[in-house]
Amino acid sequence: MEKTFGGIELGGILGGYEILGIPANKLPQDAASAIGAANAEILGATFSPIFYVGKQTVNGVNHLFIA
Repeated sequence: MEKTFGGIELGGILGGYEILGIPANKLPQDAASAIGAANAEILGATFSPIFYVGKQTVNGVNHLFIA
């Protein structure tokens, strides 16, 4: 199955997102650590992930959440 977002193929291209589609209660450890670190930097608000869409690996890892 082709992984697309808005008609754009995301998987298999340099810098593309790997779409994982994981519910928030089953977050991988690196994604859970990332959302925890992001919340530690925010004053007056907390983001709770609902869904972990995927990740992008370029020079490090970018995580994509719906929160």
